[in-house]
Amino acid sequence: MRWMAFAAALLTLVLVGCGGHTAGRSEGASRDRIGVEEISQTSTQNAYEMIRSLRPHWLRVSNPGAGPVVVYVDGTRAGGVEMLRQLRATYVESAQHLNASAAAARYGLNHSGGAILIVTRRR
Repeated sequence: MRWMAFAAALLTLVLVGCGGHTAGRSEGASRDRIGVEEISQTSTQNAYEMIRSLRPHWLRVSNPGAGPVVVYVDGTRAGGVEMLRQLRATYVESAQHLNASAAAARYGLNHSGGAILIVTRRR
């Protein structure tokens, strides 16, 4: 009976020590959002490289036959993911990924590949 209490306590310590941390991301980082803190810690030249290093799954279409990922910059449709190469990483304040259903609900049906929303720093 004592060994069961010891095992339960040990398991609790292990779970508490491991919980909530994801390798490669700072505490509080989201799978679907990149904030200014994470961006400032990268040494990438453009927004494409930044996303590729921090959230590479954003750049891939998960469903075969789905359309391309659509990029919006400050609320305006800017094109596909290749246009991110033209946007300096230092100009990006935040980036957010929307899956296909969230993108379609927000922007319309032609978003089967999802969307990336970029907010630039106001100068």
